[in-house]
This record gives sequence, C-alpha cells and structure tokens, in this order.
Amino acid sequence: MVIAGIDIGAHSLRLVLPQEGLVFEEPALGAFNDKGEILAIGHKALELKGKNEKIQVLAPIHDGNVELPVLEAILDELCYEFKLFKMFQKTVLLVSHPTVLSDDMIERLKDAFTALGADAIYFDQEIWISAIGSGLDLFLPVSSCVMNVGFSNCDIALFHQGSIEARWSSKLHNGEKAAELVSRWLARKENMEVSPSTIDQLIQKLGTVRLSQSPQAMKIRGIDLSSQALRELVVNENDIAAILAPLARDLGQWVSRFLESLSQQQRADIRDRGIIVSGGTMKIRGLAEALQTLADYPVYVTDEPDHTAAKGLEALMGTLQA
Repeated sequence: MVIAGIDIGAHSLRLVLPQEGLVFEEPALGAFNDKGEILAIGHKALELKGKNEKIQVLAPIHDGNVELPVLEAILDELCYEFKLFKMFQKTVLLVSHPTVLSDDMIERLKDAFTALGADAIYFDQEIWISAIGSGLDLFLPVSSCVMNVGFSNCDIALFHQGSIEARWSSKLHNGEKAAELVSRWLARKENMEVSPSTIDQLIQKLGTVRLSQSPQAMKIRGIDLSSQALRELVVNENDIAAILAPLARDLGQWVSRFLESLSQQQRADIRDRGIIVSGGTMKIRGLAEALQTLADYPVYVTDEPDHTAAKGLEALMGTLQA
C-alpha cells in the first residue's frame, strides 16, 4: 500500500512519505505553456518565470482566492513526479488544507485524486493536522487552545475531548498580510516596487516585530515608481519591525477577543496550558512574545512552526500503518 501526506499551502506545498518524512517542500507554484499544459512545479516553475512570454507561472492560492484548475494541475504533477499511483497497489492520501478551500473544492479535488487512482482520500483542515503535529493529547478532559498562522490562513480553535468546541478564522492576520504591509511601505516611503520573491526574502531574513540595537540589514533591488529604473535599497530589521508591528497588535487583539468569548473554565484551562501556535508566519521573531503580552496568556511556539502540519500528517500515516 502506498501512503502519502500532502500539505497544501498558499506559500508552500509539502509531501510527506512514511519512513522518509518530508520529501518535497517547495513554492506552491506551477509553470504553464500557452496551451494550459503544466511544465513544472515548485522551484523549477519559479526558474521559468520571465524566461518566455508564452510561459505563465501561477500560484493556485492568492489574495484569499483559489484557482482550482491550477491547484489540480500542480497536485497531479506532484503525484506523477513521486509515483504515488502504482499498478496493483492501493494508494491512500492524507491531505491538509487551508480554510480558504471550500467543501465543493475539496470534493472536486477528491474526484481528481480518485481519477488518478487513489483508493482513499482523507481531507482535514490545517488546524486539526497542526494540533496533532504539535503533540497535544486532544482527548483530555481539559481544554487545549491551538492556533495556526500560515501564509493565507489564520485559525484558532479550542479542543476538548477530541472535538473542537470553539473556532475562529481570519483572512486578515497572516503571512500574506505581512507581505502586503512590506510592499505598501516600500511603495509609499521608498517609492519602490519589488517582486513577491524579494518581499518573501525580506520577511524570512529580517522578519521581526521587536527593535534591535544592532539591526541586521539586507540590500534589495526594485523598480523606482517615478523613473521606472532599477535601483537598490538597504532595509534593516528595525524598518521591518515598525512595518509589522500593526500585524502583531491586530493579531493580539483578535486572539484576546476569541479568549473573551470562552467560558471561565475554558479560559482557566488555557491559562494553565497556554496557547500552542504554529504556521510559517510564527517564524517572525518576537511575534509569539508580542501575542503573549497583548493577550495576557502563555504562548508556546512548536519546534518547527512551518512543519507542524507535516508532522501531523506523518503521525496520522503512522496510525494507518499500525
């Protein structure tokens, strides 16, 4: 039997296999020719960007929307490259997905996987898979609070005895919002437009919400909006900290409102056990500490916040093999 776990994200696409672990972690991108045929995915697709006017490099999830045909084609190519469907062997897929995917989209993806040869497909939202990947015992008779902040999604949920008792989702507090804030600052203050990949590099290298006495710096290139000429700019950590401070503030207020909506006993459980947070956006330095201060509850980040869902898929695959 072939078992595989797929973590669908707006920023990254991941594939997890038993015994091998994470075997694919690349940008959620596909390169298509002028006939709509897929040429490459991930890093290979990104390398084709701008190389030929007949080639389009597309992200299936962006600005809170999903281009389902693009996503289907990328997943099809991923399954083909890793030979997930083999003659005379059953294939079981476990899929983690962001909340932006609707029930209708999930049913269509299930049909697509079935057409490829999957015998069983299990879809679950990323908050569930991340909760499992965090190592929490979700079946305890006390409440556990889990939050996942990815590139396109932000979810917080209260788990109790194996079920979700309360849950909120937001499209305003995520990595995409962080990228938007940086892009707007560059355009407004520096009169510069840069590529999404440059914004991504800035946030990965300098992403922080706390000021530093010795800030790191990074040189970037972009287009001057007045002259349309290429120019360089040095950005440092304190620039980014000031830019992302509103994201930390708004996220903290959002978490506080969620906690205020809970019962006294539920809040007491969270006070004792803390809020367990994961997702790639939580790699922004100082964000967890800011949330703890703003919400006034303990906040604990998983060991590898951007890989927590992948760990959850791996744990679930282990139960299927047992």
